[in-house]
Amino acid sequence: MKQRKRTRTADSSDNESLDSTSGERGDKLASAPPMINDIDWRGVICKFLDKPTKTENDDLWVALQDVRTRYLEMKDCATEGLKSDGAMEPNYITIHRINCNEGESDGELSLGVPWPVRNADGYTHLRGREIISNLELHLERNKWVAFIVYKDYSCCTIHEDDSLKFQPNEKEEDTVS
Repeated sequence: MKQRKRTRTADSSDNESLDSTSGERGDKLASAPPMINDIDWRGVICKFLDKPTKTENDDLWVALQDVRTRYLEMKDCATEGLKSDGAMEPNYITIHRINCNEGESDGELSLGVPWPVRNADGYTHLRGREIISNLELHLERNKWVAFIVYKDYSCCTIHEDDSLKFQPNEKEEDTVS
């Protein structure tokens, strides 16, 4: 098996050459013309960072790390709703606030639109999906929320005409034994 050595030349480009034990193939590689499109990567990096070409390696490394950090921050922000021009798009959530007149609680907060259900007393009650039990904790976990739109609902109101009471029809009463 042939072994390869990596050598570094004066112009800082990497060249591969074969051992002297490799024979004819090593002679072909050694006699190959130099590449015309050699790229001075240090010069490219210095130009990109707007630094002089004689900048110390440690300073270039720090500048590259700063660019990387800023890139990752911008990438994170992009997933959280940045517009293409870089302005922050206002992100909001709609919270449906259900106030039940039957219960003694302060109400229920949900992310889903509430739907009517019949409770045991026959009154129409509203239930929501994705209940928020702790609003502060919810906002802490969802820092992308810029503002909240509240939609208020009221249920289980007792009306004088009792129109919300559930009245089973006569056929259902006959079939129940």
